[in-house]
Parts: sequence; structure tokens; C-alpha cells
Amino acid sequence: MYKEQECVGNPAERRPNEYAIRDFLYTNPETIENGLTPIGKEIPIGGGRIDLLFKDSEDKLLFAEIKTGDFPNAELQVTKYAASYIAHKKLDTHSVRRMVITPFGARKTAIACELSGVELIQLDERRLEEIASIAQKNTIDKPSTTKKVRGKDKQFFKYFSDVGKMKTIIIDLLSKEKEKHSIMGIDLVLSVNYKIRIPKDRYMLAMYLIRNVCEDLVEEGKLIKDSVYLTGEKSINGKPYWNTYYGVKKGVSI
Repeated sequence: MYKEQECVGNPAERRPNEYAIRDFLYTNPETIENGLTPIGKEIPIGGGRIDLLFKDSEDKLLFAEIKTGDFPNAELQVTKYAASYIAHKKLDTHSVRRMVITPFGARKTAIACELSGVELIQLDERRLEEIASIAQKNTIDKPSTTKKVRGKDKQFFKYFSDVGKMKTIIIDLLSKEKEKHSIMGIDLVLSVNYKIRIPKDRYMLAMYLIRNVCEDLVEEGKLIKDSVYLTGEKSINGKPYWNTYYGVKKGVSI
């Protein structure tokens, strides 16, 4: 049952992105409820990814879908992923739970969840500020002024520490391309067209940050994404896998 609670703080201030919320809840499952054991996060399944998967105190699997806004189709998404997982693992449908996690005030999502029998957790502003603060500390520690910084590092921090600038660049980049790009494709275009060189020891961090920015833009309705199952020559060492491609939504400009 959806029930409104008192909202404290300004909803526009310091909202963390989906990945920051996911990582926080994965390492702090008691935020959701006591007795949860993390099983996995970002698990590829059925053309998408399960944000979070836990086992509860009664040995039931809990599938959780995270949204940073009011998305009344979230309950369908988590149901689809849970169904795919259950079918693949041949599990009993009575041994699973479905949940959507949103910021406080997502009323359409709350109503949709109640009508669909999907559990709902809404995070208040104090909790969101806490998550945003932790994410900020864990993302990029700018180099100390007492140490000599390499030229490539200076350029890396110049671009990747400014989320607003990265959003503008990625929208501009994808607007000029005739096809959608994966994270690695966006990285390549950044290197060739924008001369943004990523040091080898920053590569994985850069991929993580580019993906976060793209997912934020998807949530904002500026990018669209497709999940593609790659096989054959496009697979990794002969193993098929899911990859995500991003493109600019029609009518969106910088």
C-alpha cells in the first residue's frame, strides 16, 4: 500500500544518479529491509539488466528496479526481468518478490506498483543527499596541488569532473553521428573528434563515468538506448553478451 510521508528538503538538490543509488543499496541492503543478502547487480537478462538482486530472510529472491524519477512503467520492467530470470532458472514463482525503488514523491510509479502488486520503496531527501555525498567522494578525487600532474591527467580531470560539460559533449557527439554508439564507441569518438585522451590507468573509471552520464541523459529524456545481444564475430572470445547503444532522442538539441 502506498502511503505519503513528510518530505524534508528540496527535491531538486543533490539528486544522485541511478548507479550511485544502486551501489549504495547493494552495500547497505538494510536500507531496504533487514535480513537481505546481496546476490548481484546489473545482471544481464531478457534484453536488459536486473539492477539489484537480493535473497531475503525467508530465502525468497528480491528483484529491485531503481528509478530516479516518476516512471509508471517501472513495475512492468521489474516484472519482465523477474519473469525472464525465473524461466531461465526454472524457479517457483512463489519464491520471488518484485520491488521498485524511487525518490520520494513518484506518485504515478507508486500507483502503478500498487495496482500491479509490486513492492515500493521511496527514498527521502535526507537519504538521497547521503547517497549523493558518498558518490561524490568515490567518483573523482581531484589531484593534489602539491604533486606534479601529467598533461593527460589534467585534460581528463578538466572534462570528466564537469558532468554538465560531459552531457553537452555527448549530446553534441551523438547528434553528429548517423548511428547509435556503445560506451566504447563514444570513448573512441571523444578521442578522435574531441581530442580527449584517456590515460590507461583512468580507462575503467572513464567508462564508468561515461555510462553514468549517458544513463542520466536517458532518464532526462534526451537519449534513447537499445540493448543488443552480440554473437559470432562480435562476441567476446566466442561468448555472446548484451551491449547497450545510445543515441540522441529526436528533437533534442544542445
